[in-house]
Amino acid sequence: MCTDATNETRLKEPARGFLMSKRSERYTIFGKTVRVFYKVGPLNKEDTLRGYYDPENKVIYIDARQSRQEQLQTCIHELVHGLVDRLGFHQTNFDHNLEELLCENVAEMMLENFNISKKTFKP
Repeated sequence: MCTDATNETRLKEPARGFLMSKRSERYTIFGKTVRVFYKVGPLNKEDTLRGYYDPENKVIYIDARQSRQEQLQTCIHELVHGLVDRLGFHQTNFDHNLEELLCENVAEMMLENFNISKKTFKP
């Protein structure tokens, strides 16, 4: 989950009262389906989240107000959160700051090395 600089806000579910885009996707992480929904509007009251992975429901929410490139990077970032969840790291008290660092850097690496751009991103 992307949070503000304090990383103290853990979101149970996205803020209510905003529109969901018609766009949605499905990805698989080691045999488990993760759904991705694009929301038009803030994902929390403070409007500090670009994306959020809900580990209980295996759903990713992405703020659709971002550029396509930012949405792609956020999607990859949140999929890495899903991978961390699927591998069971949360059961080992895996450090949240380390998880955020991992997610952000994997997303950057994917964009750099696989020539992924908004031109090729077709959700």
